Amino acid sequence: MTGTKKGAKCALFVTYLRLLLGAKCAETFVELVNTTASINVTLLTSVERMAR
Repeated sequence: MTGTKKGAKCALFVTYLRLLLGAKCAETFVELVNTTASINVTLLTSVERMAR
């Protein structure tokens, strides 16, 4: 598992979700998680700038 790239893990996770929830629900879930992660990165960057 050490040599596995992030993209491969994500693709496997998305495939599993599609099988479990159906294609549309999985796509919506992944978009929600991706948006949430992007917002967190943006907020953390802003906090770092304010701390300087």
